[in-house]
Amino acid sequence: MNCIETTQKVEFCVCYLTTTPYKRFDSYRYRIEVTVSGGVQAKGLIIDFDNLRNCIIKVVPNHRYVFCKADNEACQVADTLQKIGITSVGYDFVISAENLVKHFAQAIQEVISDVYNGLCVEDVKLYETPNSYTRWTRLPENESR
Repeated sequence: MNCIETTQKVEFCVCYLTTTPYKRFDSYRYRIEVTVSGGVQAKGLIIDFDNLRNCIIKVVPNHRYVFCKADNEACQVADTLQKIGITSVGYDFVISAENLVKHFAQAIQEVISDVYNGLCVEDVKLYETPNSYTRWTRLPENESR
């Protein structure tokens, strides 16, 4: 059986509360690139591009306020936004590109595994700007992160 890789790109926007160098809202228009691998199925592909895009969209918090659940002030902002109908997404980690890319890789793998048997997330790049990104790559089975 052949192993093929397929990559899909999705853009999304988030904002969050930052305290360095001073307290303010910050926002990013991220671009995420997700590469998956697997064996060619009966139709001659491993996953349709639109289906991969939909798996990514299920995970990324587009047009959301994101925050660390351990940050009391960030939680207060999320509560206030909720009162006026703005959805937020809380995470169990400090908001950074490095933590987000690791989370997205794991979450996308879970979504894909529910539908596509044998498909693996191999590589995820999270671009903060056109020139800078953070990358997660799958390690061989005998290594751990």
